[in-house]
Amino acid sequence: MASTEASKAPTKVYGTFSKMPAISEGARVEKRPLTRRQPPASSKSRIIYVFSRTPFMAVVKRARKQLDDSLKTTDAAPKYASLHSRVEALQRNSGGDADSAS
Repeated sequence: MASTEASKAPTKVYGTFSKMPAISEGARVEKRPLTRRQPPASSKSRIIYVFSRTPFMAVVKRARKQLDDSLKTTDAAPKYASLHSRVEALQRNSGGDADSAS
């Protein structure tokens, strides 16, 4: 019974493709380089890649996360800064007064 069902099957399977010819002797296959801009000089500024298929809210989350991280980082203190100037810089960056917190 299985042999009669197999004979009724179509001989050509639609959606298949034929193989390409083999490459010639001595030929090399190389990958094409992706054309993207160079990475930024600062490691803190990241590139956010967005494609047409990327969900909008995912892009918003990435951008917010990068902006929040950039606001958290503070610059290094000058090499010969006094203690007083360093404390003032910390107060300026934090947005509050250290004396009023206690």
